[in-house]
Formats: sequence, structure tokens, C-alpha cells
Amino acid sequence: MKKVRWLAAAFVGVSAVFPILTARATSLDDIQFWTGAGTNRAALVIYWNAPEVRNNTSVPNPAAEKSLVWGYRFNGTATAEDMFNAIVAADHRLFVTASTPYSGFGAQIYSIGYDLNNNGVFGIRLGTNTLAENAFTNGQRVVTSDDADDAQPLDAGDLFWSGNFGASWEMWQEQGGAGGFADAPDRGANPYWTPGDPDAPYFGSHGQWDYDSSGLQGTALHDGSWVGFTIAAGGLNFSDPDDPGTLAFDFHKHAPLTPEAAATNSAYAAQIVSSQGPFGASPYDDPNCVLGAPATRFYEGASKPATRVKLVEPAFNYAPDKTSKLIVTLNTGSAIIAKFDHPVFDNPANPYGLDFEVFGNAFYQGNGFISDTNNLNTYLLTGGGVYEPTKVSVSPGYTGQPGEAENDPSTWPWYRYDDGPYADTDCPTEAYRWNRAAATWTDEVMDFTKPVNPVLKPKLNAGGSTLSAADAIDLYDGSGGGTGFDLKESGFASIQYVKVEGLAGFSGGEVDALSVVRPMTIGDTLSVSPANVTNATAQLFFQKPGAENENVLSLNFTNLSDIAHVATAWLADPAALAAIPGTSLNAVAASLAPILGTDAVTFQADVALSAGANYTGNGGDLRVFVWSGTNWLSQPFAFDSANHAAIVSGVTNLSAFAISQIAAPQLNIQSGAGGFTFQFTPVPNCGQALERSTDLVTWESVTAFTPTNAAPVTLTDANAPADKAFYRVRVNVP
Repeated sequence: MKKVRWLAAAFVGVSAVFPILTARATSLDDIQFWTGAGTNRAALVIYWNAPEVRNNTSVPNPAAEKSLVWGYRFNGTATAEDMFNAIVAADHRLFVTASTPYSGFGAQIYSIGYDLNNNGVFGIRLGTNTLAENAFTNGQRVVTSDDADDAQPLDAGDLFWSGNFGASWEMWQEQGGAGGFADAPDRGANPYWTPGDPDAPYFGSHGQWDYDSSGLQGTALHDGSWVGFTIAAGGLNFSDPDDPGTLAFDFHKHAPLTPEAAATNSAYAAQIVSSQGPFGASPYDDPNCVLGAPATRFYEGASKPATRVKLVEPAFNYAPDKTSKLIVTLNTGSAIIAKFDHPVFDNPANPYGLDFEVFGNAFYQGNGFISDTNNLNTYLLTGGGVYEPTKVSVSPGYTGQPGEAENDPSTWPWYRYDDGPYADTDCPTEAYRWNRAAATWTDEVMDFTKPVNPVLKPKLNAGGSTLSAADAIDLYDGSGGGTGFDLKESGFASIQYVKVEGLAGFSGGEVDALSVVRPMTIGDTLSVSPANVTNATAQLFFQKPGAENENVLSLNFTNLSDIAHVATAWLADPAALAAIPGTSLNAVAASLAPILGTDAVTFQADVALSAGANYTGNGGDLRVFVWSGTNWLSQPFAFDSANHAAIVSGVTNLSAFAISQIAAPQLNIQSGAGGFTFQFTPVPNCGQALERSTDLVTWESVTAFTPTNAAPVTLTDANAPADKAFYRVRVNVP
């Protein structure tokens, strides 16, 4: 009998990396977000996943793969439609387009979106028509099916899918449809469903999930009911039953993955803990005005329509409904303590190191009367800002230290920003995006969780400048304005309470809202200025959508010639540009352009690209590539083990970047009647050779090939020696 000895080798010096799997099992008791009232409980699961086949659609894949669950309480009888509508109305992060209801079935759901980055910017672009926040009533908008397969999310960082003839939303319910599921239904090990009738795929199951063709209105709820939505595997092609999209739609249906609990975290202050006057005269006398998002429109007078809040015309008077109050005035001796519904952390990865914002009704002075009809391209900022500084303090709340009382905020630890920044100053609120090219307003709401770059304040405040209001909005770079605060100064790792107060010399100002600053994600933009380089705030972080605290990309500018706009984009398939050696771990694109003017901005930056939170190697098995315009070029890098990141220094041109892992294949040998077979998972786009030796000195190639993917391969050696042989796999990295 032949004696076969084997040696697995790949000349890249690495060890295998295995992903860390996290438990996702969720029961009714684990759900965080509840709405409705009653003793019966039901759950809604929505699973955003990239469709297997993208027939008939130009809709981008969701920013992340997420399965989320919400809860609904009820008494008596209720339907899935009741639950769906209540949850979409209650969770401000959900937005939906649908048809008019069909009798007995309810509405057909075309699109479901979720403000994943919690920035308050959401909506849909249908061709030239924009459906922003104001276009949705209770989170929903009735549309026709015409644009369902072409809809685009306004924010690329959101969870979003839309479809009709393309991959569309499909509905599921718990097995049997009679409730009784305390835990989320288990879809089992099979990746696809089991159709009841292959010729009529409208009935079937996937583990403990049943496919639901009754529609929202036709599906009754019971205690322990679960209703799920998933994106179809493929889009339909009725003319070709053998089309891959049709086959996927028929036979590759999939129920939701066991979900994560949808968060209740709001980007805005959620509760008034205490308040004391004197406040302003009505309508500026209600401390509850600081709750929720900043005002976007206000009622100016009987002869005018609702007016947009803008950096040259602030909110005042009432909301457009003519009864709701918008802002509160803090006179000397007044104070309001507001609470976020979650801790706000001191996060150096936030834009410019800022952690929360306060909005008032400050404004920039301009050259003349202002209204919504002004052309902001020619409306100049001439007189600086009109500010009424008001002091701000922060606290983590009750910490249990001696002298503290749980229900007495005056005994808690507080830090006051005595030397600024101050509320009702700095960057006035800008509610909507301005279309400079068309010289008109859009209905796209600006991002109230993204601060204005604070080093730009002198330029924005310069009186008598030639800076236009449109220029100022461009410098905001999508931010809704507000005064930004860094918690580092406070010494608190996190806070949950913010106090605004009118003190002698710091009173008479207004407060509209408080917001959390969020980390930027791939797809977001930021501005950077030479002043950022000077004061060491020129490192910009961008996280992976849906992956908290995973900084996929950071750009640390060490030199910059002018104010610039930095844009990022996710590359889901870097191989679409060209084959890339190894297994791509992360790939992103970044670009830089001047904000004001057209002169090219020169720069130098260090680019850090994450290998992913699950990477545990020492960087020896990694490669970093930059796109040259025609091919991928390998880059020298230093490995930051603390952050699992590869750092490319001295970059002077931004492009697409990819980080790839080239792990040594594990060679397995099996014997059979026909001899020995050799199995391993190859490294994509690298030359590979199965080699043989009889003395471990001289090696010869048995077979060589260059695989385009990581599909396992099986090889044989037809000329194996009769007595003994050693085998290895050699990998040649381009």
C-alpha cells in the first residue's frame, strides 16, 4: 500500500480566521420597542437582506443585513395590519410606501426603510421626486407601483428595500397562524422554504414560519403571534419560467432570521426631568419644546404659508398647525433639565470629537428681507450671527456616591460649560437642503445628528463677507446646524442629562431641541479644513453601517490646502472593478473635492482600513490595495493591532481601497478506491499549485491553476510515487 504523507503550506505565514458568532435568539420578553395596549402580545419582524437575484430593479442593497423585531400589545381582536400600522407610526425610524388597500388583503407594501444610523434623515427618491420626512403620514405614504423597482433611499446608510416586479417584500406568520409562540419562530437549518406545491408556490413553510399570502388585513393576530417580512430571493420574469429570478422567487424563499430587538434609542431629548421659570411670554413659555427634533417649519402669519427654518431665518411663533409651540425662552433664574433615553458617550470617533448638540433660534444676518422665495445663491451674509448665549451643563445622573439622592438632580454630579460653548449660538439651524443648481429648496431634511465643523465658525460669522447663504449651507455639508459639545471636557465617560439655564449675563436665549451626535458611517460625508490640521481635529472616522464602533475607514489629514468635502461609499463587490487577490474583508471608496470654488485641493493623509472586528491575526496575512483606475495596486502598510486596521501613510490621492486576507489553505487528503484526493479551499485570484516531493527538498508541480473564487477544490495525483510522497499547496500572491 502507498504511504502518503502530507504537508500543507502556503508561503504567506498566516493562521486561519473564524468569525465570532453571536446569539440572536429573541423572545417576546426580549423585545424593547412596544406599542399598543392590552394583555395579548404579538411581534413584527422585518428582515433586510440582499436579494439573491436582482431582476427588474435598480434599488441598492440594504446598508446592512438586519433582522429586527418590534412588539404590539392588544386586547380582543386585531390584525397584522393593526400591528404594522401602529409600529410604523410609533417608531420614527421606520418609513413605508404602499398601495391603496385591497379589500380583505390590505395594502401591498412596496418599500420599507429604517433610519439605521438614527440621524433623522430618511425618505425615498423616485426619479426626480423626493419623498422626505414630511411626505410620510404616521410613517407611511401611498404611492403607485410604477416607481417601486427604481426607488432610492435618501440616506445610503439606511436599511431600505423597494420592489414590485423586482425582488419584493414577502410576508410570513408563525406556524399554524394560531399564536402561542413565546420565542421567535425558528426557520431551521435549511436556507430555503419548503413549498407546498412546486407548481403554485403560494403556500409552504420555512421551519416554524409559514408563508402568508393572506395579506396584512387578512391575517388575524393571537397572543404569541409573529408576523415577518423578508425580501424575495429574486424578481419575476413571467415570460421565462426558467429565468434565475423566477426560480429563486419560487423555490428560494426564506423566512426572517431570528431577530435583534429594535432599539428605542432616540436621537433627541425624550423627557423633562425638572423645569423652573421664569420663561418667556407665550408661545415661548413651554419647557417641553426642547423634546424631540428641531423645528423645520413655523407659522409666520396669516398671509404666509408655513415658513422653512433656515440659517438666515430662525424658528419663532407657532408651528404650522398654529397651536403647537416650538421654542422656549430662558430668562434669568430659569432652568430645564432634559433626559435622553440612553447614555450619551464621550466618543472620540464622532465628527470633530463632538457628542451632543443644542439647537436654538440663532441666525446669520443677511443683505435684506428674507423669505422662502429668496435665491440663497445671491443672498449674502453681511452681519455675522445674532446670538443669545445660554449656559449648558451635563450630568450622568445618580451615581450612588455619598451625598447624592436618586430623585434630586441638584445632588448629582454636574459639569457646566462656563467658558462655552453656549446654547443659542454658533451654527444656526438649517432644516432643509438647498438645491444650488436649480436655486430652489428641496424637501430633504438636513441631519440634526451631524455637527457643523466647528473650525468653520469664524468664516461663517465673518460680517461683511461675500459668503452667500448657499455657500454657508454648503459649508454645513448636510448638517442641520446646532451648537456642538464635547464630553471630554466634562470628565464624564457618558451623560444622560442636559441642563440649560438662564443666568445673569447669559439669559434671554431660546432652546429648541437637544440631539445626540452620531458616528459617521460609510456613505456619509464630512468637511475638513486646514484649521482642523492645526488644532488636531483632522482625523475623520467612518463606521460600517449597522456595526456600532467598528471604524471601517479613518482619514487623518496631515496637510491640506483648503476647505474640502470628503465623501465615502461602500464597495459591496470590489471584484467588479477587477479581480482582487485573497478574500476581501472591507472595501470602500473615498473622494475629496473643494466646497467653495473649483480649485483642486491638495492634501496628505494617513488612511486606516479595518480588517473587521472579528479579525484576530497580526496583519501578516493581510494586503491593502488601492484602485489606480485600471487595476488594484498593492500598498505598503503598518498594522494597528489594537484597532485591527492597516494604515497606509502619506496618501495624496483618494480612490477605492480594499483590505484582503490571504490565509494559508488547509490541505486535506482522503484515500479511496481510485487513489488519493486532495481537498482545500483556495485563495481567490492567486496562482496556486499542488506540489509533491519525496525528500522535502525538491518539489514538483502536480497541477497549477488560478481560481476566481473560494469554492473548495478537489485534486488528484495520477502519477503518485509508489512508496511515499509529501504534498503542499503553494500560493503565489500577485
